[in-house]
Amino acid sequence: MVLKTDVLNIKDPVNITEGAEDGAFVHGFFLEGAGWDLGSGTEQGSLTDMVLKDLHPELPVMHVSSIER
Repeated sequence: MVLKTDVLNIKDPVNITEGAEDGAFVHGFFLEGAGWDLGSGTEQGSLTDMVLKDLHPELPVMHVSSIER
């Protein structure tokens, strides 16, 4: 088994009304030395260069599940 992590385009966990069908939604993770650019609509976000004076930007909500290897 390995963990599969998908970063969602949801910044605030309050916007999630139901639990995940499989796995779990997690939040509260931070980046160091990088930034996160939210995607628009169904487009997935991506890592970006860090913004000056924003030392620890928070990641959006992530969906973590296990898959068979």
